[in-house]
Amino acid sequence: MKELMDWVSDILKGCDDNRSWEKLPEPLKSSLAPIREKIACLQSESEFFIYALKSLPNPIFIKDENVKFKLFNDAYSKFYDINAEEFIGKSVMDLPFIPEKSREIYHEEDTDAIKNGTIHHYHINMQDGRHTFYWSKGFRLPNDRRGLVGEIVDVSQEKELEKELSALKEQNRAIKNDAAIDPLTGLYNRRFLAENADEAVNKAKSENKNVCLLIADIDLFKHVNDDYGHTVGDEILVKFADIIKKSCRSDDACIRYGGDEFLIILFGTDYETAQKVANRIVEKTRSIKFPDGKNATTSIGVVKIEKDESIAQSLVRADEALYEAKEKGRNTAVAK
Repeated sequence: MKELMDWVSDILKGCDDNRSWEKLPEPLKSSLAPIREKIACLQSESEFFIYALKSLPNPIFIKDENVKFKLFNDAYSKFYDINAEEFIGKSVMDLPFIPEKSREIYHEEDTDAIKNGTIHHYHINMQDGRHTFYWSKGFRLPNDRRGLVGEIVDVSQEKELEKELSALKEQNRAIKNDAAIDPLTGLYNRRFLAENADEAVNKAKSENKNVCLLIADIDLFKHVNDDYGHTVGDEILVKFADIIKKSCRSDDACIRYGGDEFLIILFGTDYETAQKVANRIVEKTRSIKFPDGKNATTSIGVVKIEKDESIAQSLVRADEALYEAKEKGRNTAVAK
């Protein structure tokens, strides 16, 4: 009887000892054949799933209810450069390749996940510079046996791509900003006026802030270019642009509109203050000297942008105010 039980035990354990199987009486073999076949099938299925897990490209691990490792896949061994079989049956506290403080955290989290079926996930920056995403989840079988499965995803390439994308966005932003800047004066150009100014003005209006528009040009500037050349003219334009910029706040928009014409959009500025800014620019412009020794002057038109007006509509009124300033003998500002 003992010998018979030993053969049955061999069958139930592996069903791969053909010599033992052949020694069994035929009636017993007939009775045990279906069981042997089912066990072999279960072994094959178990082997299939284990190999599937081991073949996954990302590091995978499984722990039992005692928070001990039951399985590492090949990717896990390669990721940490270890012989994973040496650590089967051990806990994370026994892994020398994991920083000590991290071991304690992982052990607490895994214990909680196994007990409560919770999920833990977060990014980890490895000591060797790699960036990883880690997750683990506790599970419970129908027989109430518990365990945990976890995965580590190396996202280093994705992080590098994020950095490159961020750098490209910054480059694009810089290119866009450069495209909206007048290279001579450093002020905004007409592109900024076309693409950004209306949005900024509408935002200020929505916040119930006053917005005023100034248009200015250098009086009799054409003769400077004609008589002394564009190099001298450019020097005067740069000086005039500097006066405009220093007369405004950083939140205001100073724009070279074309030639010697400049626009100024004053945000959060009432009508009276806008006139003071214009008068200050008129006064400071006189400090610029033409090559013939005469003082440069400017004429400025000032308007408040009404709530129902676009910049283009306001510009028409500002241009009319500028014309009035010219009619009054130049070297002045007119508010309209």
